Amino acid sequence: MPSISFTKGPHPYPTNVGAAPVLQRGDTFLVIGGLNNSVGTSNLDTVYEFNTVVEDWTLMPQKMNQGKHAVSAMLVGPEDFPKCS
Repeated sequence: MPSISFTKGPHPYPTNVGAAPVLQRGDTFLVIGGLNNSVGTSNLDTVYEFNTVVEDWTLMPQKMNQGKHAVSAMLVGPEDFPKCS
């Protein structure tokens, strides 16, 4: 079995988060929502993108209508849906 190692990146995640789905998209990955336990407990409605080339986080302008945690997420595009006529 191949060995896997992890290294701490130069830019930590911008907030305390757990139970958030993560999606890979090209050279980036998205962290969608999640549970924030830093002050009380709250569901996050945010979408953060991590760019693996520049190794930095971006808060995306898109938000969920309501904060969620412990959910599933997947990337879909127009090619994933049949044409309606």
